[in-house]
Amino acid sequence: MQRVHTSAMTGEGWVQDLLGGMCIRMLNNMRMNVPTFIQLCRILDTETTHPRIRNNRRFYQWFNVRGRILKLDCIGTIDGTHVLTSVSRGEQYAFRNRKGTLSQNVLTACDHDMRFVYVRAGWEGSAHDSRVLMDAISNPDVAFPVPPVGKYYVIDAAYRHMPGFMAPSRVVQEGRSQTAHKGEFNRRHSSARNIIERTFGVWKMRFKILDAPMKNYPIEVQRNIVVACCVLHNFIREIQPYDVYLANEANMDDAHTAGAQIPQLHVTPEALNDWKELRNAMADHMYLHRNE
Repeated sequence: MQRVHTSAMTGEGWVQDLLGGMCIRMLNNMRMNVPTFIQLCRILDTETTHPRIRNNRRFYQWFNVRGRILKLDCIGTIDGTHVLTSVSRGEQYAFRNRKGTLSQNVLTACDHDMRFVYVRAGWEGSAHDSRVLMDAISNPDVAFPVPPVGKYYVIDAAYRHMPGFMAPSRVVQEGRSQTAHKGEFNRRHSSARNIIERTFGVWKMRFKILDAPMKNYPIEVQRNIVVACCVLHNFIREIQPYDVYLANEANMDDAHTAGAQIPQLHVTPEALNDWKELRNAMADHMYLHRNE
């Protein structure tokens, strides 16, 4: 979508001109329609905490996968994405990702309404996704929302399968029955995980600053810009019923790095085995009900 510049005004006059002008100008400049922008201004003027958060103790909406699978709830999806960055020459080695470009690795968790429920921005582009997640889980200062017992995030194969984090099954040389069961599990797992890829696509289409190196900003400001774009994305998802970016979403290429040293959390062998057995039981259940 190409920008339309039709005013020489600045400041408040420019905003008023936008509010009274064509809808396409508002979408191009503010990435939201007029009613959504007015609602945002009212909240910023009167609220320090969004009322929906202030009045609701539950941070997520829990949902049950297929309604019957062992009564275990998936609370969302976790994945990382790369946002192009600009850093000093001395920092470029750490921020250079496996594709050879400079980026920050952004860890996010999103719910099933394509809203971000957690963001950790600012990691170097060379950092492995698993390292970023493990650091978030083990660092009490970053307030990572660890799932309660019986709840889990859907993750991809770049992350470790462990209690609270459900990775796809590894399909190895097994009997035909077990291979079919795991294949059915992975198919549904991939479908559930796709929500975060769609979220990344809409988010990056809406905020074009995420598509190019943020020159002239220190890395701390670049990190804050990423977080601010997540907050605005959530607000628009809440307030604006029709989203032109959601209607025109495109798949984004978010490859994972490999071969890095991954920090390990202390999880007992018994707990890991129980979680693997749970995944196998879910695969069996899904296969039995594959035609429903």
